[in-house]
Amino acid sequence: MYKSRITKTTLALTCALAVGVSAQAEAGMSVPSEVSFRQSMNSGQKFKGRVSSPADDCVVGRKVLVYRAQPGSDQKVDKTFASESGRFRVIIPMQAGNKLYAVIPVDRTPLGTKCQNDRSDKVTVN
Repeated sequence: MYKSRITKTTLALTCALAVGVSAQAEAGMSVPSEVSFRQSMNSGQKFKGRVSSPADDCVVGRKVLVYRAQPGSDQKVDKTFASESGRFRVIIPMQAGNKLYAVIPVDRTPLGTKCQNDRSDKVTVN
């Protein structure tokens, strides 16, 4: 009888803890993320960058969107995903004189981490 009461108490505390952690994740606790973007040396078509965050699950496989800045709405020109190290590469031909930048949108990982969005500085293509 005594063991049964301890087991029930332990189970109740475990459930309460799980609900509390889930509530914190739902409460909007988010992790900062950053994206960098630049043109590869000696190449007008190749671009690379890196996604970084204190939470590894906000880096691996993170969606990266590349935009061309223009009057009015900016145009999406490519989409890629970050590697395990957070690096990504894209090849975008015929962009001389244009300004490009990378964006990582807000993301919620399978572990429940809410990853913040970020936008890189604009790069003027050579």
